[in-house]
Amino acid sequence: GPGVIGLQARPLAANATRGEQRLGSLGEVGDDAPGDDAGNTTRTQTTRTQTTTIALTVGTDNCNVTRHCAAPGTQCYEQTPLYAQCRVSCIPGRDPTHWDGVAWSCRALGPRRDGEEQCTKMGADCRQGRCCQTPGQTCYEKDATWAACRDTCQPGPDFHDTNGKPWSCKKLGPTRLGAAAWVANECAAGSGSNCLAVGCCRNAGEQCFKKDAWYGECRAACDLPGWNCEAVGARTPATPRTKNPPAAMPPWAFGQCSGLNQGCSESRCCLGMDVQC
Repeated sequence: GPGVIGLQARPLAANATRGEQRLGSLGEVGDDAPGDDAGNTTRTQTTRTQTTTIALTVGTDNCNVTRHCAAPGTQCYEQTPLYAQCRVSCIPGRDPTHWDGVAWSCRALGPRRDGEEQCTKMGADCRQGRCCQTPGQTCYEKDATWAACRDTCQPGPDFHDTNGKPWSCKKLGPTRLGAAAWVANECAAGSGSNCLAVGCCRNAGEQCFKKDAWYGECRAACDLPGWNCEAVGARTPATPRTKNPPAAMPPWAFGQCSGLNQGCSESRCCLGMDVQC
């Protein structure tokens, strides 16, 4: 369900009556805020005037009633009069990552939540936000001191790391959505195909760009002379990448990993090509 935080009232002016009291600024949810059995977060603020509460929408839940978002840096954007979602940004038209192909109006509902986006870029620690900016990636835990956004995760040491400490590969949050199933059947594919009517692109990494009012193409970028280059709908996310094997074994592996036909239950890694513990 949506979280709940306190909204603190301003003190009454000397010449104001109780009926004239106006609400003040939005309170912040703290780490020490108590919770209830339903998972809601609350903070009680005691004032000499009055205290009220405001519901905050979490994740992909519909925010068209609360019009307030829980995640820092997000805004409630309308898709249709029946559905809205908390997002960092919104491009009018069809969104290939959304579960349906209905166009977004992207009308902003309510205020933007204060703060910076918590989702993490690849290569950064994602323990705090527990979500990733790159489609197809998940925040995986290595240990208590590090977690990162990855396409996949195999428990144990990782030869791409600078040390041989093992990954627990515990998922700390949801996988960032890639292209939805409807995209393959409903969207335009590549150059030479007019994408204005459908407003979306089938190929990963492409977006529909206008040439003029009658024609547009799916392209990775648009810098063509004489083209309007206005984007129509959101970009189709690129296919998640698979890590290539490292060019050479990391130095720590020679002192930690097991050789061919040796026990590896403790080291959890092997020396040699095309072998696995």
